[in-house]
Amino acid sequence: MSHIIIEGRGLSKTYMAEKSEVNALNNVNIRIPRGEFSMIMGPSGSGKTTLLHVLSSLDKADEGEVLIGGEPLGPLSEKELARLRLGKIGFVFQDFNLIPNLSVVENLLAAGYLKKEGARDLKNRAAVLLEKLGIGDKARSFPSELSGGQNQRAAIARSLINNPEILFADEPTGNLNSSASEALLDTLTGLNREGQTILMVTHELRAACRGERIYFLKDGNIHDTYNRSPMDERIPEDTLYKWLSGRGW
Repeated sequence: MSHIIIEGRGLSKTYMAEKSEVNALNNVNIRIPRGEFSMIMGPSGSGKTTLLHVLSSLDKADEGEVLIGGEPLGPLSEKELARLRLGKIGFVFQDFNLIPNLSVVENLLAAGYLKKEGARDLKNRAAVLLEKLGIGDKARSFPSELSGGQNQRAAIARSLINNPEILFADEPTGNLNSSASEALLDTLTGLNREGQTILMVTHELRAACRGERIYFLKDGNIHDTYNRSPMDERIPEDTLYKWLSGRGW
């Protein structure tokens, strides 16, 4: 089994914004090792979210190809892509995207039923995930009754219900206060230590310090990469800040 779980080859993407073309991605090449906690950073408009969406199959590149676990996504039909997302990919977004009229556990079960898992096993897994993420007592609560941090934990639990190989996260701490943000990052770090591959877009320095590798995007391409020292549990904030500043962050 290859140690590279996500690969993008020659990815280019252009879209229209206010009657002008925007080159969101410009011949991007990227390889994400299995089990790594990787970060995508860069200035506003550098193509971070576009790259995440293309790599996760939420969007398609105009040129180039994406491989998940060595399998190219280009030849897959929409039905096959949907099956791939259900089985191999989990998504976490800044805005939680929980269904408001379903309880927390019902949000998880709804995602699991799409994969047609056995009901009993699914309910057990949902209970275990919620306990693991520290919101087992909120299983019957509705999203409106939870704090921002609790909602994001519920969103992570939902993204993990189908045992995805890869967790894609787009600014997951963006709507959280500092304490909830730190707690969420602890959760993601813990999941990664258990072997979960995570690729996360962030603009927050403190969040990025949790990564093993930082991909810095600029003008639609990977301008540079920072690798955390094996001696460090986290990248030192001042070290990463200097590195980012020197690259136009």
